Amino acid sequence: AADKGTATFSDIANGISQANNSWLDDAFASGGSAGYDHKVMGITARGAWESVKRHFNELGHDTQTQDFDVMGVGDMGGDVFGNGMLLSKHIRLVGAFNHLHIFCDPEPDSAKSWKERKRLFGNVQGWDHYNTELLSKGGRIYSRDDKKLKLTSQIKARFGIEESEVSPRELMHAMLKMKIDLMWFGGIGTYVKAKSESHADASDKANDAIRINARDLQARVIGEGANLGVTQEARIEFSALDGKVNADFIDNAGGVDSSDHEVNIKILLNKMVLGQKPTLTLVARNILLESMTKDVEDLVLNHNYQQSQAISLMNYSASSTLLNHADYIRDLESRNLLDRTLEFLPSDEEIDDRLKEGRGLLPPEISVLQCYAKNVLTKEILETNIPDHPLTEEILFNYFPKILVKKYKKDILNHQLRREIITTQLANVIVNRFGPTFINSVKNNTGAPLEEILNAYLIIYKAFNLQAMWQKIEALDGVVSARIQTKAFHDIGKVIERQVIWLTKRAGLKADPVKQVVLFEKAVLSLRKDMVDILPEGRLARLEEDVSEYITEGFPEDISRDLAYMSPMSAVGNIIIIAHERKIPIKDMAHVYYVIGEYFNIYWLRLQSRHLFSSGLWSGQALREIRNKLYVAQAKIAEKYITDFSGKKVSISTESIEKWCEDESLRSSQLKKTVKAMRDAQQIDLSMLIVAEQMLISLYDG
Repeated sequence: AADKGTATFSDIANGISQANNSWLDDAFASGGSAGYDHKVMGITARGAWESVKRHFNELGHDTQTQDFDVMGVGDMGGDVFGNGMLLSKHIRLVGAFNHLHIFCDPEPDSAKSWKERKRLFGNVQGWDHYNTELLSKGGRIYSRDDKKLKLTSQIKARFGIEESEVSPRELMHAMLKMKIDLMWFGGIGTYVKAKSESHADASDKANDAIRINARDLQARVIGEGANLGVTQEARIEFSALDGKVNADFIDNAGGVDSSDHEVNIKILLNKMVLGQKPTLTLVARNILLESMTKDVEDLVLNHNYQQSQAISLMNYSASSTLLNHADYIRDLESRNLLDRTLEFLPSDEEIDDRLKEGRGLLPPEISVLQCYAKNVLTKEILETNIPDHPLTEEILFNYFPKILVKKYKKDILNHQLRREIITTQLANVIVNRFGPTFINSVKNNTGAPLEEILNAYLIIYKAFNLQAMWQKIEALDGVVSARIQTKAFHDIGKVIERQVIWLTKRAGLKADPVKQVVLFEKAVLSLRKDMVDILPEGRLARLEEDVSEYITEGFPEDISRDLAYMSPMSAVGNIIIIAHERKIPIKDMAHVYYVIGEYFNIYWLRLQSRHLFSSGLWSGQALREIRNKLYVAQAKIAEKYITDFSGKKVSISTESIEKWCEDESLRSSQLKKTVKAMRDAQQIDLSMLIVAEQMLISLYDG
């Protein structure tokens, strides 16, 4: 139950639970008299607003500092509409309607109108109580009971209407089609369908006369705080025309998330209230619950923020990952876990067309695939030992307010739904940060079971201190463009995927995870600190160019270096293992590795493989395999260099390494000539990369 309007039902449900001695007690239903009031928190609207802010950031507009025009469905007495229309003092609400009235304010004053909306919200009043003296010139508030409405010239101009007199339905129909920055759905009803759909498909007969087709929308952004303001097919149609929209179940997830937190917090605290030796009274529990309202809000809003950000991240690489998405859709279908027709996901024929046109899945489609990926991964993780992994404790603690972690850390570790909470949060993070096909991609590359993949992921996550890096980038909202921010997350994701694949192949569950974290953390810190001294001159120059590019885009220098250094850090696993086995310092081994890579142009070859267009699943797999073998070749040649010293002190000077490369028989010079010819060529293809890769292999395995 969401708010105090339905709190009675929550209390009845909890009463039944308590009467039957359920272990859930009053945690059976959320939002009751001792629960969080969603309307007071404004959590559903605020969660949806995270999507709205994200959309506008991508359009280069800050909704919290710059005015923008809004058209909405709802009134200020309602939870989602009312709370939503108070979330920025720069909202210019030019039009809105509910089941009783139509609000028209052609050129509103953002400051004055915000104050008046705030007054209505506090008094739970509809549009008929709005102070008409605050309306802009030509503004009116109409009753939907009137047969005809006389329009002012300002309303006609603002809403694109030629007639001077229209019916209420005609006015609302025109308002939905008006040119506007944001269309905010906060009331009941489905108002937009796809052209291919009938009104019956929208299943909302009361609004058939008002409803419009998505292609007639002139809004830049849609925010769906309410459920099903727009059909899924309409979202797809709108998105295909460059409109900004996710899906209602993404936008309004805040309420459900808040309920989840309430229930899990009550389960934790109720053991102390109802135990054989109570350590907490019910009154004290309720006071503690109320005191954590702000903390719960922050946790929920952060989840909304990351989920919207995740869709942007998936959309950033949608065209290049379409084959992976298509493969995953088919995999889910084969396991009877997905009906793509029911979910309005593209057919194989449509996917082929998009491949030819260089188009990927659209945000509303990505929203669906994201949810399926999380649900499937959650079920699969629960069947493993990963929720009992010592490295997952941080995930569990991050779910709860800090005050609870500080006071009841041991009790949280013994939470009755400990495994389920960890599993859900881990699945959320993996899909949000790396996309719905990340696990499948690692499986295809390694053939490893899920438990080994997740074991490797947790080690890399800790070693690279990913949480801190992600938070630093997120803190730059409004400072750097959404595009470059998304690119940064994408680049980090590619490096981490490479490391997870490598570690899964190399170690898997055979490694002690705690020892592996220590080993990797030490190596990552060492390489990061000494990178300027380790890299050869040419690679260092390119790295400094990358740093400068990030700084130019608005990133601080420290974060710019962190991001630029992620590329050479993608080899950290290979460097660690050779250094560990050959008993030489990480710094020395890294220098050998990077100089050899520069000498044989291996970094350049990998870069070309990433830029090559993949026309199908198999060519994409071939390119990934070439990249993997290029990494292997670089490591093997570096290891051969170390081995050739046979107990003597290894020389790590650039001159010594390059001299050794030159002396490595005729094959070395032939490879150099071949790569030079490739660099001089106008275009690189798959066969050329295969030739170079085979020649590299011959240097250590010939």
